[in-house]
Amino acid sequence: MRFILQLFYAPAIRTVSEAQALAHRRREATASQLARFRAFADACADSCADTAAQAGLEIDDAADAVLAVTLRPSAGPALVIPLARAAASAGLHVLDPQNQLLYRADGHIVDARGGVAPMPPLPSAAAVSKDAVLAHVRARFAERFVAQGFVPGAGQTVVRRGDTIDQKVCFDAEQLADSVRLRAWVAFQCPDVSHVWQDALGDAAAPSAQRLWSEPLPDVTLRPSELATGPVRPADDAAVQSLPDADRWLEGFCTWFASTALPRLDVVRRAADLGRLALTDTQLKQLPRRHDLPPCEQYSRLVLAAAFDPERLPLWTNALRGRSIGVATPDRQRLDRLAAFLQA
Repeated sequence: MRFILQLFYAPAIRTVSEAQALAHRRREATASQLARFRAFADACADSCADTAAQAGLEIDDAADAVLAVTLRPSAGPALVIPLARAAASAGLHVLDPQNQLLYRADGHIVDARGGVAPMPPLPSAAAVSKDAVLAHVRARFAERFVAQGFVPGAGQTVVRRGDTIDQKVCFDAEQLADSVRLRAWVAFQCPDVSHVWQDALGDAAAPSAQRLWSEPLPDVTLRPSELATGPVRPADDAAVQSLPDADRWLEGFCTWFASTALPRLDVVRRAADLGRLALTDTQLKQLPRRHDLPPCEQYSRLVLAAAFDPERLPLWTNALRGRSIGVATPDRQRLDRLAAFLQA
């Protein structure tokens, strides 16, 4: 046997007996009451659609001042609470006449003997896992970039290979307590740059840099906010709590990339083009705040500075020697050796 909840707008009602007396009176709903009923239905659709489906929710659309909501017999308190909270968001009381309980719009439950208790909190949704988000986004990521000439690369990357520069779009995820943080960036590989510091520092430098980054080594990495133009800049990361959230993040990132980032990347064909992208005044200020630069990128940025901004090489060297820069403590001895080699 199905049972019925009765919803109504009556802020002065405080007890089960008062609610029962009101529910027995037949009155036509006012426009304001009908608007509240519609707000309740919308809240169910937006915030507790799963609960409504589990409960077999049916809403009587008759224009009575008391809205009848029919539930399956299996709908217990755990399913009623989300519905009562949705009703409270519209300022409505909920009367459960079968169990003689009144779920008030102020977030309290009243029983037939006048006992009052707060509604229990909604059960928190299980946090989406990092692995689930990565798998979900990875399946859609590459196909969004095919039209721009990218192909799937290792891990969470797509790559576009050029004559002297390869461009990678990468994304990764971090597990948080109740969500997953997604982030994306662009990496450039330019052998004409990296071979300079490898020759200068010897083979010992490359393995130490390699341990902190997957093959091949990046020469420059740029976040979305660093590739943006104009005063409005995209966020470099976003916390998602569900796979639909991840889809929205991917849609927003891909739309931004096609409209803003891609035109800037299309003209990066040679080392000089990469220098123009990486040696701006904004980058000079930004570098000391970059805590994620691997050693290989520190060396390559110094090579670019020596080749295409030699007057400011001491400024770039100081920026790259900062205490907090990089994924490991900067190897200042190697940076100084490389700067001396480049100056010579």
